[in-house]
Amino acid sequence: EREANTMRDQIDHLVASVPSPATTFSQDRATLQNILAPHLQKMESRWGIQYFHIIGADRRVHLRVHDPERHGDLIDRPTMRKAVRTGADVWGTDVGPLGALTFRYIRVIRDEQSVAGYWELGKPAERIGRTLKTMLNVDVVTVFDKRLLDRDQYEESRRRFNLTGDWTAFDSFVAIDTTLPRVPAGMAGHIDFNSPGRDEVVFLVNEAGRWWSCYPITILDASGKRVAYTVVMRDITAERKMQWWLFGGIFVSAIFMSIAIVLGFWAHLGSLQRRMLAALHARQQAEQVLQASEERYRELVHHTNNGVAVYEAVDGGSDFVVKEFNLAGETIERIDRANVIGRRVTEVFPGVRQFGLLEVLGRVWKTGHPEHHPIKLY
Repeated sequence: EREANTMRDQIDHLVASVPSPATTFSQDRATLQNILAPHLQKMESRWGIQYFHIIGADRRVHLRVHDPERHGDLIDRPTMRKAVRTGADVWGTDVGPLGALTFRYIRVIRDEQSVAGYWELGKPAERIGRTLKTMLNVDVVTVFDKRLLDRDQYEESRRRFNLTGDWTAFDSFVAIDTTLPRVPAGMAGHIDFNSPGRDEVVFLVNEAGRWWSCYPITILDASGKRVAYTVVMRDITAERKMQWWLFGGIFVSAIFMSIAIVLGFWAHLGSLQRRMLAALHARQQAEQVLQASEERYRELVHHTNNGVAVYEAVDGGSDFVVKEFNLAGETIERIDRANVIGRRVTEVFPGVRQFGLLEVLGRVWKTGHPEHHPIKLY
């Protein structure tokens, strides 16, 4: 926006300074050059504005003030197409056939009846590669979509501006400016002008023993189309070597630790096995003792002359399920034990609540203390 405001001010000044701007599209080029060249020199020295085009309504260049020998070619840049379409001032960044990014400002010049033509100011985008290398100790590569460039003009630009790059190095893009003597070939697998999903994703490339962490910055033209990437490359070779050393050390340590663990395991396996066998033998003995105890208990319960019933609390102790009922109980209660076991005591003996025995069972279950219930007729 700052650049646009600066260029707008300069065009306003030019329109006010040049008599009859609408007639510039038909004036003699030499005469027009003498009038406009001093203005361009002043703008270049003060504002860095290097390009001044006088373009007819048919979009053909009438005069390049910065290069008066070249004229008559058709301008088909996004900014120009937008100015023709809208009939209003347009500004934005375009990539030229020489592979240079340029910020342009276009003013529509009208006569009394229609559009007479266009005045266009241009300022080359600053090449930031060497600045970033100095400031941040990183390398920078700017690559352009080959489809937007002309090879002959690219070679001319490379010679004119002393740029590095090789048109044949990559199939789909070409490096316009780089701080590296050679762009790593591995970059071809990560730069894709046809896949929007791969924008600005960090990737790694390596060549001749060097590694770089690369961050591509998308460059759009005035129409929003992706035309180039500026790839910031940080040399991580030393870090990668350190990682490999650390990995190797960890790997070796892991091997020795594994060996020590295995040896320790085998050393204690015999002891562990003996303890397991002893524990198994003790469990078997305990099970035998428990089985014998249960058999004695059953013998005692089923051969006593007293009625015996075993209950299990349910519903928080509000009721009890009959788990055992001996033969004497069957005789006393005149009931088959098969019809008792597994049923609730309140179901088998409905009067147990009024009898008071259910309350006694509940207290014994909660406290663990035995109680005596007086003999009553049921």
